Amino acid sequence: MASRCLPAQHAPVRPCLGWQIVDISYPAADCFTMLDNGRGALIRRWRHTITVKPQNGGCLYHDCVEIDAGMLTVPIAIVARLFFRHRQRRLRHLAANGFRDVKAV
Repeated sequence: MASRCLPAQHAPVRPCLGWQIVDISYPAADCFTMLDNGRGALIRRWRHTITVKPQNGGCLYHDCVEIDAGMLTVPIAIVARLFFRHRQRRLRHLAANGFRDVKAV
């Protein structure tokens, strides 16, 4: 799936970062594994692997993101780290509260 955003003057809330490919697959593994092997205008490689393993009556969730954006790798990795830190904090909060705050889609 590819998406494009409008030029910045038409989307003042967020800058246009160009096109992006999201390539989702579910590789064979001993636990649930989802892989986004994506890329885009700024990022040559965005390999995001999510694994979920049963553990002690619950589960262990793990994100692994590999980024190659040439000279932009460090700043993009910093932004990605902040985003995933926020996401993990939110996920821990939801799990601790039995996912009561999640609304059905």
